[in-house]
Amino acid sequence: MAKIVVFNQKGGVGKSTVSSNLAVSLAVLENARVSGLDCDYDQQTFNKWAKRRLSRIEEGEKLPVITTYVQSENIRESVMKLAEASDVVIIDVA
Repeated sequence: MAKIVVFNQKGGVGKSTVSSNLAVSLAVLENARVSGLDCDYDQQTFNKWAKRRLSRIEEGEKLPVITTYVQSENIRESVMKLAEASDVVIIDVA
């Protein structure tokens, strides 16, 4: 099980874009079960992306499911729980 953290001190550098692209790439190319943890409570870009993707899946598009959660506290505990059900956990940091 892998844990990948995408971070940078500066905002607006594309962390959430990298997180979402990495999640899809791993799910499609490696057939991995991918979960995401969006730690940017104010923006929640990674989580909003996953919700839009889920609505497309519900409409019938054949896309791998990538589940994301928003978390600003107890991040380590959340990552460990996600790790139990996933091959890869991607953590998108504020």
